[in-house]
Amino acid sequence: MSDPFDTSTEAAIARREPAATLMSKAALTVDEAARLFGESPDVIREAVWRGELPAERAGEAIVAIRRADLLAWMERRGGV
Repeated sequence: MSDPFDTSTEAAIARREPAATLMSKAALTVDEAARLFGESPDVIREAVWRGELPAERAGEAIVAIRRADLLAWMERRGGV
């Protein structure tokens, strides 16, 4: 049984969802979007704040990014 409080790199990697699972989601978090496309979470946040990438927000917090919007943004950047 895995330790939910284990903060080692190996444990963190084991807890990550595979790309196929992430691609099946209708909406992703900033961290999921960054991990899926190999970007820094800061790059994703900055794109949202600049208005380049639509996202659901609650004040300053980015709640969710629709997969379709993320794919369109990556395509415009030449990344998909």
